[in-house]
Amino acid sequence: MKLTNDVILSKKKWEVLHTRENLRRNLTSDPTIQSYRQFLARYKKHWKRGTVLDLGCGVAFAASVLAKEGAQIVGIDIAEQAVIKSRKLFKERKVKGKFIQGDLLHLPFRTNSFNFIWSCMSLEYVRDTQQAVKEAYRVLNKKGTMVAVVPVVSFTTLTYHQLRGDLPNIPLIKQIMEWFHLKLMKGKFMAYGYEQSFTPGQLRRLFEGAGFGVNAIDYFPMHYPIAFIPALVRPFVQSVLRFRPFWPLVYIETVKP
Repeated sequence: MKLTNDVILSKKKWEVLHTRENLRRNLTSDPTIQSYRQFLARYKKHWKRGTVLDLGCGVAFAASVLAKEGAQIVGIDIAEQAVIKSRKLFKERKVKGKFIQGDLLHLPFRTNSFNFIWSCMSLEYVRDTQQAVKEAYRVLNKKGTMVAVVPVVSFTTLTYHQLRGDLPNIPLIKQIMEWFHLKLMKGKFMAYGYEQSFTPGQLRRLFEGAGFGVNAIDYFPMHYPIAFIPALVRPFVQSVLRFRPFWPLVYIETVKP
């Protein structure tokens, strides 16, 4: 299947980023990984039975924690380096998992294959997000649950995230930013490839448009390292991110009827 230009750009950027990824992280003490584990614990009854799809898995640190607790993991990512390093990580941690290189727009799985889908910061890297969500709906079992984490339009994404080329999904602004980043600059300043942020209303329409029922859209309680902020004021900034105007990310919890 021929890749679209946005996917090609994201793949190119992430191949380099994953090449630099360090597998020697202490997952039991890493605050970011532990914040994922704590969040995913609320869905344990879903991922403990059936098979879990880690959609756009990157280097699957969080999935390896679930695998340690008995989850059956299948991961897919467009970047070959993500697949290679995820396989190595799982081997080193002595847990089982299957990893496939593939496109979120054309998932190489049968309909109704997974009981739980976890998509953490991956859907935003394709322009046709609706198609990616439809594909996720197709491969999810009936009564299955999908949880996705994506950037949300906020003061944070409209300011700091602009340094890495985020495209706010706001009419006219998005078109202008796409022209600047893609046509004029050829993706030079898009640090993570094609990346967009959404409003909660847009997210609801995307998932409901694919057939999902939406249970919740809310702040994603991840540990944000923000290492560029001086240590003295870092806790204050981290607390500010919990207020709606500053949310960096939201999660959407959905179910396939």
